[in-house]
Amino acid sequence: MGKKEPLVHIITNSVTINDTVNFVLASGGAAICADSPREVAEIVSLCDALMINIGMPSENKLAAMLIAGRRANEIGIPVVLDPVGAGASEFRREILGQLLEDVRFDCIRGNKSEIAALLGIPFQSKGVESASLELADEAVHGLAEKTGSVILMTGESDVVFDESEKFEISGGSPLMKKLTGSGCMYSAFIATRLADAGGEATVKVVRKAAADYKINTVKAIKLMKERGRLGTASFRQCLIDAMSTARLGEIFNEI
Repeated sequence: MGKKEPLVHIITNSVTINDTVNFVLASGGAAICADSPREVAEIVSLCDALMINIGMPSENKLAAMLIAGRRANEIGIPVVLDPVGAGASEFRREILGQLLEDVRFDCIRGNKSEIAALLGIPFQSKGVESASLELADEAVHGLAEKTGSVILMTGESDVVFDESEKFEISGGSPLMKKLTGSGCMYSAFIATRLADAGGEATVKVVRKAAADYKINTVKAIKLMKERGRLGTASFRQCLIDAMSTARLGEIFNEI
């Protein structure tokens, strides 16, 4: 492992920001959320990774994302892109076009419909949920090659692509689709792990992080059953609990 508590700069949406930050803390990192173009370059310079989430886009936020991304590339810290609702509007397509042109991303994490939109396939979902479509492996490998990014395509099974190889991670819980912000939390978790990678290859870090995330969704279900609590709100709490108890056992033992 690398840094004891990596600091992740998160530019995300206000719908999920609290859960996202808490999940970074639960996974052993720390987060700072700045989205003003006037300060993001300075903030990024203090951090070990950057996660850009395009949910709830605005012109001001786009400017901040571009400045932050360029600065992250300059200082050599990992950058993760979460293309929320990619293709749902012309504005989001423009944002992603500018980001992918100006910023090099180490990992792009999206559901199938979002990855499809990055490939130029028309958006086929009413919201940000995965659409029922199939993508050719060759096309996703091509996206990885074109962007220089590891592609993490999430769904019932998560699939990690680089330029030539494909790795499938099965398991997890169907409740993930019922929890707003689960993808935002996932992307921030990937950024946290990349910040703490200690020089390990990006594709290996992403694979391990994806498997760990899946494992913790299963642990969350077990916690729910043990506590006799059902429902998506309980799942959300138990997911954070599962991750934090795995990372902070020594602290809890001292209480």
